[in-house]
Amino acid sequence: MIQASLKQQVVTVSLGSTTLASGLKFGTVSAYRVVTPGAVTVTVRSSGGNASSSVTLAAGTVHTLVVLDGASGLEVVNLEDASGSGKPPAGGVSTGFGGTAPHGPGSPVPWLVAIGAGSLLALTGGLRLRRGRQLSSRI
Repeated sequence: MIQASLKQQVVTVSLGSTTLASGLKFGTVSAYRVVTPGAVTVTVRSSGGNASSSVTLAAGTVHTLVVLDGASGLEVVNLEDASGSGKPPAGGVSTGFGGTAPHGPGSPVPWLVAIGAGSLLALTGGLRLRRGRQLSSRI
C-alpha cells in the first residue's frame, strides 16, 4: 500500500475482511502482504469517509495498491508489479551507484593503469602535434 491522498492524512485499508494497513499516514508505504488470490473488495476508511474498489489479484502476482484523491473522494489504483513471482519482495529495489552505495571488491590498479595510459596517449599526441607545427613553420 502507498498512501498518497493529500486530503485524508491517515487511512486504514482492508482487503475483504482482512486489514492490510491501519493508520497509514500520508507519504508512507506498508510492507508487502501475502493474500488469497481472486476478486476482492478493497476498502479505504478515513475520517472523511470510506471508499471501495473491486480488484482482481491473480495467483503468483505482486500488486501495489495506491490510495489517491479522486473526483468524488478517495480511490484505489491497483498496480501489478510482477507476475509469476514465487514470493513477495522483501523490500524496495536497490538501485543507483551513489556515494553511499557499497563498493564492489577489486583493486584500483586497472583503473590507475587505464588513466595512466590515457594520459600518456594524450601527452604523446600533443607532442607530435607540436612537432608537426614546428616542422611546417620551418618549410
